[in-house]
Amino acid sequence: MRSRTIAILAAVVGVLFAPLSSASPTAAPSLTLTPRTIEFGKETVMLSGVVPGKQPGQVVSILSQACLLTEPAEIATVTSRAGGVFRYHLQPTLNTSFRARSNGATSVAAKVSVRSVVQLRRLAAGRYRVLVSTTNPVFLDGKPVLLQRAVGAKWVTVKQATLTKASNETAVTVVSAATIRVKTSGTLRAMVPAARGCYVASASPIIAA
Repeated sequence: MRSRTIAILAAVVGVLFAPLSSASPTAAPSLTLTPRTIEFGKETVMLSGVVPGKQPGQVVSILSQACLLTEPAEIATVTSRAGGVFRYHLQPTLNTSFRARSNGATSVAAKVSVRSVVQLRRLAAGRYRVLVSTTNPVFLDGKPVLLQRAVGAKWVTVKQATLTKASNETAVTVVSAATIRVKTSGTLRAMVPAARGCYVASASPIIAA
């Protein structure tokens, strides 16, 4: 009886102190993105990374999730080259997160931020027009635009207006606009705050009042 008890205890101890498995989750590819902020319609970004094992000939899926979307989707596949390096160029039109997937493992996300294109025009003394270009269907109607004047090293808001739709809704690039009336002087710019999670804050080139 005693020998049986000892055998059982030995078996239990063996289970408790058995070496842990050396198996580990499949390593994921790395992923970087440059540049991280671009202006809508004017710049491209490069996604690049290295597959685990640094082997050439590995298939890599590029996954994209733009603002307003709830799930990532595959937009391209590329093949790793010497050293396991892969690259992919594209031109995002909205704030977007990207991932790379290879051999069932997915990288951490890399995010690009997009600035809308803001134009400020002087129509007449004390009258200005702001045009904001974005991708369809993301109009910025109902969003604020700030007319700002340079005061030393700072920008001070002199008037705020609300953007409205100013282009056809079927256009690839859509425009939101506002007319601002205010008596001011000096150097001006128009500033559009970050909008709907789809665009980061953006400012126009400066003009004279």
